[in-house]
Amino acid sequence: MIQHYVRQGLALELWVLLALSAASLFWFDLLPVVVFTAAIFWLVRLVGFGYFTLRTPPDLAIALLCVIVLATVFITPIPEKTFPQIWRALSGIALFYALVNWVSTYTTIRYLFFGIILLGVFLALFAPFSVEWAVDKLTFIPEILYNNFAVLVQDYVHPNVLGGILVLLLPFPISYLIFGWKRIKRFERLLVLAALLLIFLMLVLTRSRGAWMAAFASIFLLLMLRDRRSWIMILLAGIVVLIGVYQFGIARILDAVLYSNTIGGWDGRLEIWSRAIHLIRDFPFSGIGMGTFPELAEKFYAYDIYAPENIPHAHNLFMQVSLDLGIPGLVAWLSIFLSIIFISWQVYMAGRKMNDYLFTAMGAALISCQISLIVHGLMDSVTWGMVRPAPLVWIIWGIGAAVFSKINKLQVKT
Repeated sequence: MIQHYVRQGLALELWVLLALSAASLFWFDLLPVVVFTAAIFWLVRLVGFGYFTLRTPPDLAIALLCVIVLATVFITPIPEKTFPQIWRALSGIALFYALVNWVSTYTTIRYLFFGIILLGVFLALFAPFSVEWAVDKLTFIPEILYNNFAVLVQDYVHPNVLGGILVLLLPFPISYLIFGWKRIKRFERLLVLAALLLIFLMLVLTRSRGAWMAAFASIFLLLMLRDRRSWIMILLAGIVVLIGVYQFGIARILDAVLYSNTIGGWDGRLEIWSRAIHLIRDFPFSGIGMGTFPELAEKFYAYDIYAPENIPHAHNLFMQVSLDLGIPGLVAWLSIFLSIIFISWQVYMAGRKMNDYLFTAMGAALISCQISLIVHGLMDSVTWGMVRPAPLVWIIWGIGAAVFSKINKLQVKT
């Protein structure tokens, strides 16, 4: 009887944490509440069932990352900037395990798939009223499209942040359509297609070159996973790139691809990356403390052309993790990342083996999502640390771990 009530209470875990996490996007003071609420649910699970949480492959790496994240409390020279980053990282991990413990049936996996697609739709619909749209050199996008956009929130979002988030969500509707096109109902097909077009349109309007490159890479991979003969498309894309390099030169192409209104092109990123590398070299084991890059970069290696307040992060995901947590933190993060790629591949292969389009589509989407994270992460770091939607990465990773756990149980039963 007690376990029955415990199970009913634990069924609320994911929804409570999601609601608190969504509210924390606007009220930062709620971030610790997310973590402490998750801890309460873990204690309830321990009392009721004898364990804190279900096990997942990256558990050890996540535990190490938690220790390193908490250790930054003793390292940071600017605690007021570091503490929100710590709570944000821990809240993402709390959401990861909430998803792992919530998924119990095939139906819940379908809910996850549609939930992540609906999240993309919500962000795309909210973007015209929450993004500070910038004008740049991409004149092929008519400025008239932005005339009706007006920021209605106090804390607006940078277009690159929106692009970095949307590109992580884009593979899900694409994968669902290309793997389930013949098996899903027409009405469902039209709804997902409409969601895809909306997300893709808003991604284009962000003018985020890094997000565009990540989108192309993830779409190419999805097509290859759907049909291996699609490798010819990558070959053709490679030929186009080589022609472009021959015609315009590598320096001009890099400058155009990496251009940003805030940091310019290739030269601007080189200056930022050089400061990041110097700091990583100076603090390889401890890192500099989460969120302190602007101040320390200016103090130790002042910029030649930038004001530090205009450079909030290292514009490279892997450098940023190294700066915040040191090389050990980067190793822990990469271990989790590689584990998720392995998990995603296993989900995809299991779906192919069982001839199940939902598992296949989920695995393919998760793999492509990781490719997006890599490609976009080479040029930006908006999916980590100080950026408010950073826990989304943990949500996606949690979906992968949850589906992998469910597939393992199905395979054991069979």
